[in-house]
Amino acid sequence: MEKSIYLRIGNSNKVVLPDLISSLSGFLQLLRDFDAAVSGQSAGTQQWEVTSLTKNSSVVIGVTPYTKPQMDDYSEAIETELLESSSALTHKKERTAKMSDSALVGIGKLAKLSKKLGPSAIFIPANGRPKRESVISESTMRIVQEMTGVQYQAFGAISGALDAITVHGKSEFRIWDEVSGKVVRCKYSDDLEPRIVRMLRKTVTVSGMISSNAVGNPISVEVEDLHEKPVDHQLPSIRQMAGLIKDYTGGRRLKDFLSEIADD
Repeated sequence: MEKSIYLRIGNSNKVVLPDLISSLSGFLQLLRDFDAAVSGQSAGTQQWEVTSLTKNSSVVIGVTPYTKPQMDDYSEAIETELLESSSALTHKKERTAKMSDSALVGIGKLAKLSKKLGPSAIFIPANGRPKRESVISESTMRIVQEMTGVQYQAFGAISGALDAITVHGKSEFRIWDEVSGKVVRCKYSDDLEPRIVRMLRKTVTVSGMISSNAVGNPISVEVEDLHEKPVDHQLPSIRQMAGLIKDYTGGRRLKDFLSEIADD
């Protein structure tokens, strides 16, 4: 059975039309981006029908997903990922692998209005189960600004697991940076796409112009090149590496060799 998901717009009893439109635009952007991220279909798999619209102390809108013809039903996974990802952003300051930059912009539209309207919330009612809710507040806005605000740019390289490729709006893939443990957006040119597809779900090293936030964590990379990073069992052993180095001791023990050098 299809399950509706709701947006409560602030907690004020007054909402002007531009703020209502901005909130709904951000909500739709989140639904579409998580649809694309979860399903792997850039155009999405769901239609979102307005099935509830009320205004008591605040405006609450409910939408119900309906799967497009000849598409698989990802609706429950989309709603779960949206709620868990937005909650992780606000409460843990963490960005999940499914939260694209576009989704951050969408949640930023909702968070930006919280100073004027109060905190908003995305939720699924109890209906016999515990209510699931993600609150979007002024603190969410600060986290979005911290994650998306570029403070530094420098050429370099980062390594991590190539987790997702998307052509929703822009050609990019995301990796989990081995150093920061955060998701980094990697924008690439079309000529690199065949190589990127072959490296999906592998650990890669990406080089290019890196944009970092105020705390020094990479946000995005303008990719110039990438290659697969060898796993441990592919790296040469100490014995194998030793064979690559010229024998400067003439077969003698290092201790004896150093002793002879000292005597000279």
